[in-house]
Amino acid sequence: MFLGIPVLGCLVMRRARSRWPELPNIGLLAICFITIVVIDIVLEGVVVMRLGIYDHTGPSIALLDSYYSHNALANIVLVAVTITAVTALRYFRNDRGETLVERGSEQFGRSGARPSTLRFFAVFAAMQMCLLLGYHVPMAIWTTITPNSAWHEDMQQNSYLNDHICGVGTARVCPQG
Repeated sequence: MFLGIPVLGCLVMRRARSRWPELPNIGLLAICFITIVVIDIVLEGVVVMRLGIYDHTGPSIALLDSYYSHNALANIVLVAVTITAVTALRYFRNDRGETLVERGSEQFGRSGARPSTLRFFAVFAAMQMCLLLGYHVPMAIWTTITPNSAWHEDMQQNSYLNDHICGVGTARVCPQG
């Protein structure tokens, strides 16, 4: 999903650019963000989270909750921010087809393994920074400022979802909703 959805996001931004040529880049990114929010709600909230592999705490859309899943609003927004950033990295290129982080790699040669390797690691590092700054750091801040968010019932019952921090088999009660 992390690599495939940006391809779809680029397609949406290309279509928007052809339909509204005067639309500023921030408008393109807003359309992409909204598209990714919808995709995340459908894929993660309706399909993936119902597998019961992971869960989130915090406020959510009640319509998307089930016994086995709880997709918090913070997760939906931060996933969309992260994937929009990766989509922007892929979409905005110079006349040579280079992303922002690949520019200057020709200083190490025009072809061959050295510039290609450098370009690969530049894009890889940029994607990791998008993930770190777009999802993990904001989610850590959100979790820190809302430490007593209610835990979903299934999350309290299954030790593989709470790592024995609280709930069944421990002396500590999980935050109740």
